[in-house]
Amino acid sequence: MNPALTAAGSAEARVESSGHARCPYLVVRDPEVVRDILHRPADFSPANALIAVTPLAGPALRVLQRVRFALPPVLASNDTDTHAGIRKVVAGFFTPATVAAMEPRIRELAQEAARNAVNQLDSSGQVDLVQAVAAFPRQSSCSNSSDCPFGILRP
Repeated sequence: MNPALTAAGSAEARVESSGHARCPYLVVRDPEVVRDILHRPADFSPANALIAVTPLAGPALRVLQRVRFALPPVLASNDTDTHAGIRKVVAGFFTPATVAAMEPRIRELAQEAARNAVNQLDSSGQVDLVQAVAAFPRQSSCSNSSDCPFGILRP
C-alpha cells in the first residue's frame, strides 16, 4: 500500500503548512498509485463520481424529484459488483496505445471546435462555449464500425 494514500484522508493532509484548508481531493498522477487506488474499491469508491459541483437549491431538487429525474448509472459511478465486468469490456478501448492512436484526431476535432467558436464570436459577438466546444459532435479516429468502441465514425 502506498504510504501517501494512507494519510490522504486525514485531517492533517487537508491542511497546508500555512494553516489554510486544502482541496479535499487527492490528485494522482503516478501510475503505481493509480493502480493501487483501482485495486482498493472499498477505500476509493466511485459512487460519488457524478456529484454535482454546485449544490442544487431546494426548489430545483423538488422539480427534478417531481419528474423522477435521476442520473443514469454509468461506469464512472458504479460501485456495484458489475463494475469489474463492465470495466473489462471497455478497458481495451482505453489502453495507452489506443488512446495515443486517437490523439491526432481528437486534437484535430478540438481545434476545429475552437475555430468554430472563434468564427461564431467574430460573426455575432457572442458564443456559448458549452455548445460550441464541449457539445461539439463526438467523433473518433475509427475508420470503421468494427474498430470503433462507441459506433462513431470518422468523417
